[in-house]
Amino acid sequence: MGKPIEELNNDAAASRLVERCSGNPAQLRSVAALCRKKGTEATLDYLEKCQQKMRHAKLPDAEGYGTLFDALAGTLQFLAQENAGLSERCAMLAVFPEDSQVPLAVVGQLWGLDELETEEAVDELASWHLVEVEGGEGSGHTLSLIDLHLDYLRASAKEDLVRWHAALLRGCGQRVLGHWEEGREDDAYWGRNGWANVLHHLRGCGWEAGALGGEVTVLYLGRAGVDDEDAKGLAGMVASSGSLVKLYLHGNNIGDEGAKAIAAGVAASGSLATLLLGSNKIGDEGAKAIAEALVSSGSLVKLGLHSNSIGDEGAKAIAAGVAASGSLATLDLGHNKIGDEGAKALAEALPSSGSLATLLLGYNKIGVEGAKALAEALLSSGSLATLGLNNNKIGDVGAKALAEALVSSGSMATLNLRNNNIGDVGAKALAEALVPSGSMSTLYLNGNSNVGDAAKQSLWDAVQGRQGFQLQV
Repeated sequence: MGKPIEELNNDAAASRLVERCSGNPAQLRSVAALCRKKGTEATLDYLEKCQQKMRHAKLPDAEGYGTLFDALAGTLQFLAQENAGLSERCAMLAVFPEDSQVPLAVVGQLWGLDELETEEAVDELASWHLVEVEGGEGSGHTLSLIDLHLDYLRASAKEDLVRWHAALLRGCGQRVLGHWEEGREDDAYWGRNGWANVLHHLRGCGWEAGALGGEVTVLYLGRAGVDDEDAKGLAGMVASSGSLVKLYLHGNNIGDEGAKAIAAGVAASGSLATLLLGSNKIGDEGAKAIAEALVSSGSLVKLGLHSNSIGDEGAKAIAAGVAASGSLATLDLGHNKIGDEGAKALAEALPSSGSLATLLLGYNKIGVEGAKALAEALLSSGSLATLGLNNNKIGDVGAKALAEALVSSGSMATLNLRNNNIGDVGAKALAEALVPSGSMSTLYLNGNSNVGDAAKQSLWDAVQGRQGFQLQV
C-alpha cells in the first residue's frame, strides 16, 4: 500500500481492509491499488459505499468474494472518472477466454490501438492489479485476467460483449483463422492451435454475419465441438462473406439440421471452394440438402463427407448434384453406408460432369454391380482421374470390369482397390489392362490376400519401364 509496516500496524482502516479481504491475494492486490490512489480510510469508506450499490445476484460464485467485487467496481468507477477510455478498455477484456494468455498484439486489435499505445494501457491496468502481464520484451508480452475478475467483467458488460467479440474478429486482420500460421505475433492466438479461441469469439458475437469482415479466406473449426446450433449461426457468415474460400468442419457434432443450414450458406456463397464435413453425424437428409447446394453453387470445388451416415438415398441425391455442378472436382464419400444402388447413381452422374476428377468411395458396401456401373461410366467420363474403391467387396468380377474400362479411359490415373476380395483372375485382368493404358500411374491392390505370386509378377511386368509408376500389391 506504499506505507511502512509500522504505520500499517497502527492503521485501523488498513487492518479492517485486510480483514475484509480474508487473505485472498486477488482481493488484497485490488484493494492495495485503490489505497495507493486514495489512502486507506478513503478506500474503506469508498468500498462500503460501493457495497451498498453493488448487486451480486447475477455474478457466479459471488458468495464470499464481495470485497473483491466491490474493489473491482470501485476501481473501475475511479478509473472512469480519471480515464474513461482506460476503464472501458479494461471492461472489453471480458471477451477473452478463461485461462488464456493473450498476446498484446491481439489486445491491441480489440482496442484498436497501435503497439505503443497498447503497452501503455496494459501497463496502467497492471499497476491497478486488474491484469497480469507475462513474457518477453514489448509485444512478446501476454496478458491474462484472474478468473474472478473475468466473471465480474462479463456480468457487468452484458450486451456490450457481443459487439466487442465481433469488433475483435473484424479487427484481427487475419486471412486464416484457426489453422496455418502467417508468421505474425498473434499466430499463437489465431493460428494452428487457436481454433478454440476462434470458436469462442464466433459464439460470443452470436455468429454475427459480418463479423468475419472481408479478409478471412480460411476458417478452420475441425474437431472444435461445433454442433447444429453453431452450424446454423455459421451458415449466415458463409452466405455473407465474399472472401471465404475454405471451411473446415470435420470431426464435429453436426447432424442433418446443421448440414441443412450449412448447405443454405454454401448455396448463397459466391466464393467458397472447399467444404470439409467429414466425421460428423450427417445422414441422408443432410446429404440431400448439400446436394441441392451443389446445384446452386458455382464455386465449390472440393467436398468432403467421409465418415458420416450417408446411405444410398443420400448418395443418389449427391449424384444429381454432381451431374449439375460445373465446378466440383473432388468428392469424398468414404466411410459411409453406400451400397450398389448409390454407386450406380454416382456412376450415371459421371458422364454429365465435366469437372469431377477425384471420387473417393472407400470403406462402403459396394459390390460387383456397383463396380460394373462405375466401370461403364469410366468409358464416357473425360475428367475422372482418381477413383477410390478400397475396402469394399467388388471381387474378381468387379476388378475385371474396371480393367476393361481402363483400356479405353484416357483420363484415369489412380485406382485404389485395396481390400476388395480380389484374387488372381482380377489381378491378371488389371495387369493386362495396364499395358495399353497410357494414363494410369498408380494402382493399389494390397490387402487382397488371394492374389498369388504369379499374378503379382504379371502386374510388375506390366509396369516395367514405366518411370514413376506406383504399384502396391
